[in-house]
Amino acid sequence: MSERTLVVDDVSHGGGLDEGRKVFFDARLDDGSEVRMVLPHTHVSAFLARIMAFAGVAQRERAEAEAGDDGDGDEDRNEQLLEQTQMLVFQQISISPLADLSGVAIQFQIQSGVAMVFPLQTRFLPQVSASLMKWHGGLQEVSAPPS
Repeated sequence: MSERTLVVDDVSHGGGLDEGRKVFFDARLDDGSEVRMVLPHTHVSAFLARIMAFAGVAQRERAEAEAGDDGDGDEDRNEQLLEQTQMLVFQQISISPLADLSGVAIQFQIQSGVAMVFPLQTRFLPQVSASLMKWHGGLQEVSAPPS
């Protein structure tokens, strides 16, 4: 089977299928045609995570090309993740308990009707809290006005 490259210009619209068990979106190609993509709703988070990982690779390649780097440099992983998440432009973040009370669900609202939800078990909450406090402290130091 030969590989075919489809250049996507935009995502025109999408929604749910099969009583919400599947998600679809129509990708508008550079030639003006559209291709419908369908995936199980349970695969959406993994799909987005993979796209974000690919965006990280592309960002690294851009940075190396701009710097004339040979690719051996080790970029800060946190900076890559920060750029990738900023590409999504979150409108709202909410946290709610999981149905079985074993943890929380962190929901990132990307746009109206489009959200990414990450379940987090209770045992990880102290680690997340400590990490957020450390990050927050570091950000305060960086943004503090000089005395």
